[in-house]
Amino acid sequence: MARRESRHKALSAGEAVEKLIDTFNLIQYREDVRPQEAKRIQDAFALMAGTSGEGRVSQAAERRNSYRWLLKKAQDAFGPQLVVLCAVGLGQSAIGGMTDRVRLEFLEAIKKKEEVLKSAILQKLADECSVSGSSESSLH
Repeated sequence: MARRESRHKALSAGEAVEKLIDTFNLIQYREDVRPQEAKRIQDAFALMAGTSGEGRVSQAAERRNSYRWLLKKAQDAFGPQLVVLCAVGLGQSAIGGMTDRVRLEFLEAIKKKEEVLKSAILQKLADECSVSGSSESSLH
């Protein structure tokens, strides 16, 4: 059976970084995230806390595992603020659709922008979501 083509074009590392910068600026301007964005952040932290689900080979499982891997690498290298930006600005589909090489290039490209992508608002969101994980608590 032929694999169905994705509706979304895979992002390059540079395009992904630009999306994060745009997302950062939007969050700074609004000084918060929308409820569905808050849910994505909570889901990202919950996914990182969960198990990797080895053994499943579906395309969705592969994307989820790639997303989890990148989120963990981002948190280890840059802190939870980058997890917030990745969850809101890119999401599982965009990150899961990247090749391994692009994900690695993305992490390298972030190093050059790391200081620009930090703020008190992102830190507050990261603190709230990393503690609450997938609980039903609201950020508002």
